[in-house]
Amino acid sequence: SYLKELYLVVNQKVPTNEFLSKWLNVLGQGGSREGVYRSLVLDRNYLALENYNGTITENTGLFTIDFMERFLGKTLSKEKVMSTNVYTISRSLIEKSLEILDVLLMRPTDDVYDWYAVLSSELATDYPDVWTNSVRANRSADYHKVWAKGVPDDYIKSEVIIKLSKVLRFLESQ
Repeated sequence: SYLKELYLVVNQKVPTNEFLSKWLNVLGQGGSREGVYRSLVLDRNYLALENYNGTITENTGLFTIDFMERFLGKTLSKEKVMSTNVYTISRSLIEKSLEILDVLLMRPTDDVYDWYAVLSSELATDYPDVWTNSVRANRSADYHKVWAKGVPDDYIKSEVIIKLSKVLRFLESQ
């Protein structure tokens, strides 16, 4: 189900059986969920989406600026953000988030779980219409922290990928 959901949120279409078979095999042999995501955003189909000269909504721009500042420690101008399409924004936010997660995972503290918990709690609170899954819809940071501590690191990363992708697609549809 992860592969189906990932493909749908990244490419905005249902995956083929060939895609599912190929990547189920990769995951079964120890490949990472993050690796599957990276292969999707580095292929020619996603590149074509990034080269599309579309504009983003005001809400997407405001979310991007706020997220970059609060969760990634980066400041971007509104003009720069608004001149970028949603596919480039999505890839950039997710790549930088995965980098942050990698750094936090190297620390012998709960920093990674706290970062994930605050992010998940805020997304659940701010965008309740996005979540059909009760775990993702839960607004409690404590709940998300406990969940994150009980799963492999790759699951935390895959949840960040899916959550950010879903919120950005939602904001673009508004």
